[in-house]
Amino acid sequence: MSAPAARPRRSFTSSPAIRGLRWAGCLAVLVVAVAVAAVYPSLPAELPVHFGGSGPDTIGPDTSGVDTNSGPRSMIWVLLGVWLALQLLVAVLSTHPHRLNYPAPVTESNAQTLYRRGEEMAVWLGIAVACAFLGLVLLVLGAAAAVPLLVVGIASLFAVTIVGTVRLLNIS
Repeated sequence: MSAPAARPRRSFTSSPAIRGLRWAGCLAVLVVAVAVAAVYPSLPAELPVHFGGSGPDTIGPDTSGVDTNSGPRSMIWVLLGVWLALQLLVAVLSTHPHRLNYPAPVTESNAQTLYRRGEEMAVWLGIAVACAFLGLVLLVLGAAAAVPLLVVGIASLFAVTIVGTVRLLNIS
């Protein structure tokens, strides 16, 4: 595989849909952060931090007597910070598809097709990340009905990765 510096530069313009989706996940984090800030004073001092298939687990204290099911409500900001950092990373990387790793050699003849598909894959991964983190934040805030959203987000991460890789492998 060729090093990103030696690869041809991108010569296409992203579609309006891809540009919109690229930043939709980042916008989602900001909207959720504003909503969390609005309800933060009314949140309980402790929020659940350990979940099973149907919502918060009740595994009880660990061997030292520390309750591992919950943590301080300020941990919601850490979760939102990780989500924002990941969303921004994926969004920025999607704007530089020539820097991504590809499962096939990048040549002058296939570069633009690889880059377009790499960009699309990164953008859809960003949407899947947003879905998964939104489900997780809602679970932490007590919305047990968010379990399907989290499951869809995680399943989408796998599906986008598999479908995207297959599409990249089919480029000659």
